Amino acid sequence: MTRPRSPWGRGLLVSLVAALMVWLTMTTWQPLTRESSDFLGPLFLLGVATALTGSLLRRAGTPTWLVLAVQVVVAGGCVLGTTTGSVLPTSEAWQGMSTALRDAVTSANQYQAPVPADAPSLAPLFILVGAVGLVLVDLVAVSLRLAAASGLVVLALYALPIAFVESSTAWWSFAVLALTFLLLLFLQQEEEVGRWGHGTGDRPDPDPAGTRLGVRRGHVRRAALTVGAGTVALAVLLPSLVPTFDLAVWDGPGAGSGGDGISIDNPLVDMRRDLSRGDDVPLLQVASDGPRPSYVRLSVLTRFNGEEWTSGNREVPSDQLAAGWMPPLVGVGSGVPRTETRYRFEAYDTFESQWLPTTSQISRIDAPGDWRYDRSTMDFIAGDDEVTTAGLSWSLHAVDLQYDLDSLDDASSGASQVGSAMVQLPADLPESVESLAESVAGDEPSRFRQARALQEWFRTEFTYNLDQVDTVGNDELAAFLDEDGREGYCEQFAAAMAVMARVHDIPSRVAVGFLEPTEVGPGVWEFSSHDLHAWPELYFPGSGWVRFEPTPSGRADQAPSYTVDALPAVEETARPTLPRAEERAPARDRGREAGQEEAAPEQQTESSVPWGTVLTWVLLLMLAGVVVLGPRSVRSRRRDARLEDGDIESLWAELRDHSVDHGRSWPTGRSPRETAEQVADWFGTSSPEEHVGSAPSLNPYASSALERLVQVLERSRYGRPESAPAPETSWQRDLAKCTEAITAGVGPHRARVARWWPASLVRRPADRPVGLTAAGRPGSTDRVD
Repeated sequence: MTRPRSPWGRGLLVSLVAALMVWLTMTTWQPLTRESSDFLGPLFLLGVATALTGSLLRRAGTPTWLVLAVQVVVAGGCVLGTTTGSVLPTSEAWQGMSTALRDAVTSANQYQAPVPADAPSLAPLFILVGAVGLVLVDLVAVSLRLAAASGLVVLALYALPIAFVESSTAWWSFAVLALTFLLLLFLQQEEEVGRWGHGTGDRPDPDPAGTRLGVRRGHVRRAALTVGAGTVALAVLLPSLVPTFDLAVWDGPGAGSGGDGISIDNPLVDMRRDLSRGDDVPLLQVASDGPRPSYVRLSVLTRFNGEEWTSGNREVPSDQLAAGWMPPLVGVGSGVPRTETRYRFEAYDTFESQWLPTTSQISRIDAPGDWRYDRSTMDFIAGDDEVTTAGLSWSLHAVDLQYDLDSLDDASSGASQVGSAMVQLPADLPESVESLAESVAGDEPSRFRQARALQEWFRTEFTYNLDQVDTVGNDELAAFLDEDGREGYCEQFAAAMAVMARVHDIPSRVAVGFLEPTEVGPGVWEFSSHDLHAWPELYFPGSGWVRFEPTPSGRADQAPSYTVDALPAVEETARPTLPRAEERAPARDRGREAGQEEAAPEQQTESSVPWGTVLTWVLLLMLAGVVVLGPRSVRSRRRDARLEDGDIESLWAELRDHSVDHGRSWPTGRSPRETAEQVADWFGTSSPEEHVGSAPSLNPYASSALERLVQVLERSRYGRPESAPAPETSWQRDLAKCTEAITAGVGPHRARVARWWPASLVRRPADRPVGLTAAGRPGSTDRVD
């Protein structure tokens, strides 16, 4: 198919805007890597090259398929040149490209976003994806003139980084992208409107003011800007009204607050502050007729980034409130014995926390205010910045589990149930940490025994010392585990054991809360700032998240009984021995392997990018766009081509297809005048002022326009060849009057169906020219003077 030529400046502008839209979308991929300039710069130049190539070829009337082929060649050469230094597809270049892509995919799967600068670059992969996006959007939006459908490709590219980074995309970046998309729509639609009523050849434009068919281009611009501005405003504001918020907190040290009031923003940071400053401030009171409360939990930290344990992202919908019965305990089998105790909590005014203290396992909670929970961690956070625990009272039903030692001892790795991110370790984890984890627990035959061995090692080989309050980054962790530095406080013990458990493929996380309270009355206990504590929780299928206590006596006098009670001796054939360190992949890779071997596809590590799934969704979205927009687009292109030709036969064929689209049966085998009599009966009007006295037609203006078209058609078909009329712009105005009258003659539902599912694409009746025989009856065409 050959596209009609369009003005060079307008075509280039549309192509450049389409390329800019893709480039702006790719800028949202910056959080995935620390070297974003490596792919954004080349993609900008590639976008300019794609736009120039496409606009030049379309200006020359090149078929669409050939424009696409040339753009693919140009884009492929640019990708090769950027990645390998050679634009020619030699065997060495292909090999270098393949290696670069393979390394990029490995980095995407291996490292948590953002990928560090010293890892194999993601740039080749991103440049390839961006090049495909540039070519696809140029094809759909510019060559095929389906600007709306191109938004599906852009949406798929825009949505990808949001799923794999902890930080959300800035609202202004979405607003700029949306404005660019609306500009593309505006330019395309203005071009379409500007083409209405154009004549052919070198005839002057009879309507220089831009009022063809009653439409002023100025009105089009104003309407487009109004709709565009409103749409962007809604797109930016509506997400804030959706009852789900995305949390990305504790990614770095928090400041906390000074004075006697305790404000907990990052529990680990605030715990360091409160334990080291010496002030013991009362925070929380708990009352119950049951046992003494202990290990009251504030929050759960699930990710270790090499510098800090963080909570990562949380999806907390507004319907997950701390009001009533809670979901079943995570990972706990129904056969595990349990007892429940009701506790009543009251926070002092000096305790301002946006994390609600609870016990680790609960079946019911009733807390006034907007408190919400995360299903995977079952910790509670305030849904509003103004909501805190200060002066708050709430109650809950705590669940105490009686674990079965045999079930714990037989449990396999639970990464397939909780996600392999729970066994993921930073790429730069010191080798000494792995080596120590293997030497301490590598000989144990089960994961539960490995966990017990780690706990015992910490409790016997280390000393609790508040003088060593420090962070738990990689360097501090290695120094803490070294023989010369084995003393510290609870956070260091909890974080170190959680990391070393992950070395053995045991899902782990760090819980922060309170340890042992002071009894202040019968059945009433009080927690203070010195009771803040941290401990590891390890996951075992069937038992759920199980608490361990690696902090030595002096702070935690007793470890849980299930972690110290005697286990039966294990015979060599009783259960398979876990693989040794030399038989396993490095710890930094094990999260990915666990997701491949045990996890379902949707449970793979959060840092990996499922490119196959992304590509599948892109193709499905494009297919849906073709199905929904394809018929309307094909029909629109056919209409445009006929209006470009401008001859009377093309316009008559357009009148026929328009009638068929609106559910009318086009008469076949009749003369133009007989056909016109039938068509005039279909006319309607949406303007009451068009009724003229006792005129025989409901729409006399359309009837007059139809009469003029019939006269021209008869002269063209039955007159001498040299007397055939030349195309005139007035014919298109007459055709517009007729098609508007046909649309007005049907209901709004039928008109919508005609726009989206035009019947003429599958049902096109023949319209054979009918002339006069010598006897004056219809027959084979004979031209008459």
